[in-house]
Amino acid sequence: MKSAQCSLLKICKNGSVVFVELELPSPVLTAGQFLLARNQRDILPAVLFSTDKRGQYIFPMNSEFHWEVGDDLLITFPHGHGFTIKPDMRKLLMISQTSSPVRLFSAARQILENGGEAALFSRNLPDQVPPEIEVLSDEQLDEAVLWSDAIIGDAQLHHMDFWQGFQTKYQLSARQSVQILVDTPIACDGTAECGVCAIKTHAGWKQACSDGPVFNLRDLEF
Repeated sequence: MKSAQCSLLKICKNGSVVFVELELPSPVLTAGQFLLARNQRDILPAVLFSTDKRGQYIFPMNSEFHWEVGDDLLITFPHGHGFTIKPDMRKLLMISQTSSPVRLFSAARQILENGGEAALFSRNLPDQVPPEIEVLSDEQLDEAVLWSDAIIGDAQLHHMDFWQGFQTKYQLSARQSVQILVDTPIACDGTAECGVCAIKTHAGWKQACSDGPVFNLRDLEF
């Protein structure tokens, strides 16, 4: 675990999502990992995920944004376990069930930089989607599941119905990895002591801040 102090260089928006650019060496996170950041006024840290743009991070969705350009932030990183992107993965399907899919884009960047392809299914598209990512319609999803050799997605902890149905509908092959970033409040400093972010799995309760926030779909207990 590392800690650092950095400046907030830039704030921008893409739809309902707030992005911040930090004065940090990059990359400091793998796709799906997060850093914790706070300024002097914050009681609890904010959970920031990386995007497909180096040095840019996503402020927690549905949270009040109060930082200003020039703020000095204390950060700790990296936290959690992110997406496992293997070298032989070439066809990535992203399925977003949250208000924005942008936290998935850094995984797509890895696939694309290795010469692979990436497709996205989401009902909440941001203003800008990288042109290399194919945006799918409802009618294209079934075909894309068969096409893919890796599937990643996101969902709020208490809105997992889509993924429960996904497991039932699709008979996925053993080679298809399905990894879900579970969106749940993280109220501590990533120490896995408070239990607020607990997620039930077939192996018992796990903490999103330390064991996740990315989990294999087969491991989740609905």
